[in-house]
Amino acid sequence: AGLKRFTSPVKGRGLQVTKPFKVGELLFSSPAYSCVLSVKERGSCCEFCFSRKEGLARCGKCRKACYCDLKCQKGDWPMHKLECSAMTAFGENWCPSETTRLVARILAKKKMQKEPSASEKMLLIGELQSHLEDEDNEKRESTEADIAALYRFYSKHLEMSDHKDLLTL
Repeated sequence: AGLKRFTSPVKGRGLQVTKPFKVGELLFSSPAYSCVLSVKERGSCCEFCFSRKEGLARCGKCRKACYCDLKCQKGDWPMHKLECSAMTAFGENWCPSETTRLVARILAKKKMQKEPSASEKMLLIGELQSHLEDEDNEKRESTEADIAALYRFYSKHLEMSDHKDLLTL
Protein backbone atom coordinates (compact mmCIF):
# COMPACT_ATOMS: atom_id res chain seq x y z
CA ALA A 1 0.00 0.00 0.00
CA GLY A 2 2.98 2.28 0.41
CA LEU A 3 2.01 3.48 3.90
CA LYS A 4 2.95 2.45 7.42
CA ARG A 5 1.96 3.62 10.87
CA PHE A 6 4.52 5.31 13.09
CA THR A 7 4.65 6.72 16.59
CA SER A 8 6.83 9.70 17.43
CA PRO A 9 7.31 11.13 20.92
CA VAL A 10 7.15 14.62 19.40
CA LYS A 11 4.50 14.25 16.67
CA GLY A 12 2.38 11.41 18.06
CA ARG A 13 0.97 8.76 15.75
CA GLY A 14 0.84 9.11 12.01
CA LEU A 15 1.20 7.53 8.60
CA GLN A 16 4.48 7.48 6.74
CA VAL A 17 5.03 6.75 3.05
CA THR A 18 7.26 3.80 2.24
CA LYS A 19 7.55 4.44 -1.51
CA PRO A 20 7.52 7.47 -3.81
CA PHE A 21 4.13 8.91 -4.79
CA LYS A 22 3.25 11.34 -7.57
CA VAL A 23 1.99 14.81 -6.67
CA GLY A 24 -1.78 14.66 -6.27
CA GLU A 25 -1.87 10.85 -6.03
CA LEU A 26 -4.38 9.50 -3.52
CA LEU A 27 -2.57 7.85 -0.62
CA PHE A 28 -5.45 6.60 1.48
CA SER A 29 -9.21 6.71 1.31
CA SER A 30 -11.82 5.22 3.56
CA PRO A 31 -15.52 5.78 4.16
CA ALA A 32 -16.42 7.27 7.53
CA TYR A 33 -16.51 4.65 10.28
CA SER A 34 -19.81 6.10 11.41
CA CYS A 35 -21.77 9.30 10.86
CA VAL A 36 -25.03 10.96 11.81
CA LEU A 37 -27.10 13.67 10.14
CA SER A 38 -27.55 16.75 12.29
CA VAL A 39 -31.06 17.34 13.60
CA LYS A 40 -31.32 20.71 11.84
CA GLU A 41 -30.75 18.96 8.48
CA ARG A 42 -33.38 16.28 9.14
CA GLY A 43 -36.10 16.49 6.50
CA SER A 44 -33.85 18.35 4.04
CA CYS A 45 -31.16 15.70 3.55
CA CYS A 46 -31.10 11.94 3.15
CA GLU A 47 -30.10 10.20 6.40
CA PHE A 48 -27.92 7.74 4.45
CA CYS A 49 -26.14 9.58 1.62
CA PHE A 50 -26.68 13.13 2.96
CA SER A 51 -27.95 14.39 -0.42
CA ARG A 52 -29.97 17.57 -0.09
CA LYS A 53 -33.12 17.40 -2.20
CA GLU A 54 -36.86 17.87 -2.35
CA GLY A 55 -39.33 15.01 -2.06
CA LEU A 56 -37.46 12.76 0.35
CA ALA A 57 -39.46 9.76 1.58
CA ARG A 58 -40.01 9.48 5.35
CA CYS A 59 -39.47 6.32 7.39
CA GLY A 60 -42.86 4.63 7.70
CA LYS A 61 -42.41 3.94 11.42
CA CYS A 62 -40.86 7.03 13.06
CA ARG A 63 -41.83 9.51 10.30
CA LYS A 64 -38.68 11.55 11.10
CA ALA A 65 -35.85 9.99 9.09
CA CYS A 66 -35.92 10.83 5.37
CA TYR A 67 -34.38 9.02 2.42
CA CYS A 68 -33.80 9.53 -1.31
CA ASP A 69 -35.21 6.12 -2.12
CA LEU A 70 -35.57 2.53 -0.91
CA LYS A 71 -31.87 1.84 -1.57
CA CYS A 72 -30.80 4.59 0.86
CA GLN A 73 -33.42 3.52 3.41
CA LYS A 74 -32.22 -0.10 3.31
CA GLY A 75 -28.59 1.05 3.49
CA ASP A 76 -29.29 3.03 6.66
CA TRP A 77 -31.57 0.48 8.33
CA PRO A 78 -28.88 -1.35 10.37
CA MET A 79 -28.14 1.97 12.09
CA HIS A 80 -31.55 3.67 11.91
CA LYS A 81 -33.34 0.77 13.58
CA LEU A 82 -31.51 1.76 16.80
CA GLU A 83 -33.13 5.17 16.75
CA CYS A 84 -36.40 4.32 15.05
CA SER A 85 -37.88 2.34 17.93
CA ALA A 86 -36.55 4.79 20.52
CA MET A 87 -37.86 7.83 18.59
CA THR A 88 -41.27 6.22 18.38
CA ALA A 89 -41.27 5.26 22.08
CA PHE A 90 -40.03 8.65 23.34
CA GLY A 91 -42.01 10.78 20.87
CA GLU A 92 -41.46 14.50 21.49
CA ASN A 93 -39.14 13.63 24.41
CA TRP A 94 -36.58 12.20 21.97
CA CYS A 95 -33.65 14.63 22.26
CA PRO A 96 -30.18 13.02 22.37
CA SER A 97 -27.31 15.18 21.14
CA GLU A 98 -25.59 14.41 17.86
CA THR A 99 -22.62 13.14 19.87
CA THR A 100 -24.86 10.71 21.77
CA ARG A 101 -26.43 9.50 18.52
CA LEU A 102 -22.99 9.05 16.94
CA VAL A 103 -21.66 7.07 19.92
CA ALA A 104 -24.73 4.80 19.76
CA ARG A 105 -24.03 4.14 16.08
CA ILE A 106 -20.35 3.44 16.79
CA LEU A 107 -21.28 0.94 19.53
CA ALA A 108 -23.79 -0.75 17.23
CA LYS A 109 -21.27 -0.96 14.39
CA LYS A 110 -18.59 -2.42 16.67
CA LYS A 111 -21.05 -5.13 17.71
CA MET A 112 -22.31 -5.92 14.17
CA GLN A 113 -19.01 -5.70 12.32
CA LYS A 114 -17.18 -8.98 11.75
CA GLU A 115 -14.06 -7.66 9.97
CA PRO A 116 -12.14 -4.42 10.55
CA SER A 117 -13.22 -1.57 8.26
CA ALA A 118 -10.78 -0.07 5.74
CA SER A 119 -9.82 2.71 8.16
CA GLU A 120 -9.34 0.21 10.99
CA LYS A 121 -6.70 -1.60 8.97
CA MET A 122 -4.60 1.47 9.77
CA LEU A 123 -5.94 2.24 13.26
CA LEU A 124 -8.53 0.34 15.27
CA ILE A 125 -11.32 2.43 16.77
CA GLY A 126 -10.21 1.28 20.24
CA GLU A 127 -6.72 2.67 19.62
CA LEU A 128 -7.90 6.25 19.15
CA GLN A 129 -6.72 8.67 21.81
CA SER A 130 -9.38 9.93 24.19
CA HIS A 131 -7.61 13.08 25.46
CA LEU A 132 -9.59 12.75 28.72
CA GLU A 133 -6.72 14.32 30.64
CA ASP A 134 -7.06 17.47 28.48
CA GLU A 135 -10.78 17.98 29.19
CA ASP A 136 -11.83 20.90 31.36
CA ASN A 137 -14.74 20.60 33.82
CA GLU A 138 -17.28 21.94 31.32
CA LYS A 139 -16.27 19.36 28.70
CA ARG A 140 -16.29 16.59 31.33
CA GLU A 141 -19.83 17.55 32.38
CA SER A 142 -20.94 17.57 28.74
CA THR A 143 -19.43 14.10 28.23
CA GLU A 144 -21.20 12.80 31.35
CA ALA A 145 -24.50 14.26 30.11
CA ASP A 146 -24.02 12.51 26.75
CA ILE A 147 -23.36 9.20 28.52
CA ALA A 148 -26.49 9.64 30.66
CA ALA A 149 -28.50 10.34 27.48
CA LEU A 150 -26.99 7.26 25.84
CA TYR A 151 -28.29 5.10 28.69
CA ARG A 152 -31.67 6.88 28.71
CA PHE A 153 -32.41 6.68 24.99
CA TYR A 154 -30.56 3.54 23.88
CA SER A 155 -30.19 1.10 26.82
CA LYS A 156 -33.20 -1.00 25.72
CA HIS A 157 -31.90 -1.32 22.16
CA LEU A 158 -28.13 -1.48 22.55
CA GLU A 159 -25.62 -3.43 24.59
CA MET A 160 -23.71 -0.79 26.54
CA SER A 161 -20.00 -0.71 27.25
CA ASP A 162 -18.95 0.06 30.81
CA HIS A 163 -18.74 3.70 31.89
CA LYS A 164 -14.94 3.95 31.51
CA ASP A 165 -15.08 2.61 27.93
CA LEU A 166 -17.81 5.10 27.07
CA LEU A 167 -15.71 7.96 28.46
CA THR A 168 -12.78 7.05 26.22
CA LEU A 169 -14.96 6.51 23.15
